[in-house]
Amino acid sequence: VCETNFIRCVPCPPGSYIVVENRTCVHCPPQTYLNSTATPGPNACVKCGNNLKSTDGVECVTDCRTYQVNGVEIFSRDGSRYLHVFNMSFCSSTRVSCSSSPELQIVGGNDQESVVKGLLCKITSIPRSDENLYANPLVLGERIVSISDQPSFEQVNVSKDVFSAWEFPQVYFLYHYSAVSRSCVNGFHTVVVFRCDPSANETRVELPTACPDGTCDGCLYYIFVYSRQACPVCGPDDYEEIVEACRNGVQLVHFIPSK
Repeated sequence: VCETNFIRCVPCPPGSYIVVENRTCVHCPPQTYLNSTATPGPNACVKCGNNLKSTDGVECVTDCRTYQVNGVEIFSRDGSRYLHVFNMSFCSSTRVSCSSSPELQIVGGNDQESVVKGLLCKITSIPRSDENLYANPLVLGERIVSISDQPSFEQVNVSKDVFSAWEFPQVYFLYHYSAVSRSCVNGFHTVVVFRCDPSANETRVELPTACPDGTCDGCLYYIFVYSRQACPVCGPDDYEEIVEACRNGVQLVHFIPSK
């Protein structure tokens, strides 16, 4: 990056702009990226859009944070309690892991993996007075196989009873993990429902009330994500403009959703 007037150009690394006065390179501040077509100086760094971030100054990407949600507590015949913990990532570049406790790895032997990684996974949590123990990690999704605006997929039979009524738009993502078991001959599937929630200040993740442990058959899982980011971006054609008459020098203009 350099001014075309300069005979000697100053090469700058990616994500850095040139300071004209002393011909040095300065990296763009966090959450901004370099617009290579802009003039030299700090104004060449452009702020990232909503819900995007940049650490290298080259591009803005989604904030691939991970999420966790717990199932209901279950009690065994002898009164011991346990629950399932679900870890998930909604970005293909970011994987989550579920790992069993070291002491349980020794007891269980080497028949099962102690650490698994994927886009979605679950693990059994055994609460103890001193610390929780974790066992039986399982991947529930390693890739997205379908996206739909309706709760229906060719790959699985989705139970309509799982989905409670919702007045705002929803998008359904189907994840798959190809490993099979005696009960799940087609592998494991997870339906992640992204629900538009204009009132949600922060994204929250829940399991369905119809299947409080995330699944009703052990092979197909359901996860609900409530977020403002799941709402569609509206344009001028999505609203009707209603202009009121002037009253005391003030005129109100209302925008309501189109029918």
